[in-house]
Amino acid sequence: MICTGAYEPSWTLELSGIGDPQVLQAAGLDCTVANKLVGANLQDHYAMAISFELVSGRFSVNAVLAPEVIKPFMELYQKAGTGPLAGPPSGIGYLNYAVLVSPEQLQTTLYAAASTQGIETPLNEAQQRQNLQFQCYWPC
Repeated sequence: MICTGAYEPSWTLELSGIGDPQVLQAAGLDCTVANKLVGANLQDHYAMAISFELVSGRFSVNAVLAPEVIKPFMELYQKAGTGPLAGPPSGIGYLNYAVLVSPEQLQTTLYAAASTQGIETPLNEAQQRQNLQFQCYWPC
């Protein structure tokens, strides 16, 4: 995972030899992994949200939208300034995929992620619109 802002991941990848071979060659860099999608469809953003769809019946932060769930938390915060509303919500954990799957599955996944056959852009317009609608569905 590369966390360097909106524009720097492409730059970092290209300096590492990962990217469009023509772009890398023009910059005098050797291509170690050819991927024409690096730097393609580049868009700046002010914030990034990660959206998850949970299995029905699982508790999530969205449960606080129900008055019967949020009421005791609001009372606790108003009375003592403590509880879940006293700080920003957090609770995302990232697991090492390599320890969760077999070596064969890991190689299959890595190959699929590196393969760009038949892909012209990371997300087509319909996929981008679907993602935006999903993100806009949840209240901020």
